[in-house]
Amino acid sequence: MSLKENGEMITFRLYLIEQRLYVLAASQEKPGQIEQSVLSFFDSFRLLN
Repeated sequence: MSLKENGEMITFRLYLIEQRLYVLAASQEKPGQIEQSVLSFFDSFRLLN
């Protein structure tokens, strides 16, 4: 999920696991190639038991 406001882009990823909510967020002033870096970073997270 992404939100653009005043030239800034904030990207969120939410995980609801059992009764816990995990929120990842990244902010950037100039959307573009950096956005792909944010998504790659978010994709690098893995849930462990």
